[in-house]
Parts: sequence; structure tokens; C-alpha cells
Amino acid sequence: MALTTTGEVASTGGDLISYAVMGGGGLLFVIIFFAFLIRLYRRASKETAFVRTGLGGEKVVMNGGALVFPVFHETMPVNMNTLVLPVVRRDTEALITLDRLRIYVKA
Repeated sequence: MALTTTGEVASTGGDLISYAVMGGGGLLFVIIFFAFLIRLYRRASKETAFVRTGLGGEKVVMNGGALVFPVFHETMPVNMNTLVLPVVRRDTEALITLDRLRIYVKA
């Protein structure tokens, strides 16, 4: 046991344990905090983007991700794949150019 200048016994073992408990509690808090953030982080893929609305206004996320809090935000997925839309314009629906030429279009 070590004596201090006032004659009291210093308890180094108790201080060490309290520091270890505080450090372990702090580390546990940091791990839980990052796990919480990872759970709320939503990424957009190449095929699907999303629009986050709610607190903070609208945010369109195409490449990357954003934090989405379920109570404050709502997400709407947007398909980014190309779509084929057949268009046929013939006869009475044909296009007329500025030169007054009729154009039959099939796209």
C-alpha cells in the first residue's frame, strides 16, 4: 500500500477497475451508436435510386446513400433501368414536318 502526503492509503486497484469499467462502457456505447447508424444508412444500387422525403426536404440519391430515420423520412424507390416503349405512328397519326412532308415513324 502506498501512503499519500496526508497519510491516507491510495487505492490504485479500485481506480484501475473504475477506469476499466468507464472505458468499457464508453467502447460499448460507441459500438452501439455505429451499429445504429449502419442500420439506418440506406444505399442506392445501380438499378434502383431512391428519393428521401420528410425532415430536411427532398433528397434524390442515385450514387451513394443517405440516413433514413423511419419516423422522420419516407423513401420512394425509382427504377433506373431502361425501358423499351414501342411507338408506331402511321396513316392519320403520321408526323408532319415543317416542310409539310408526312413521316411514318416506328420506334
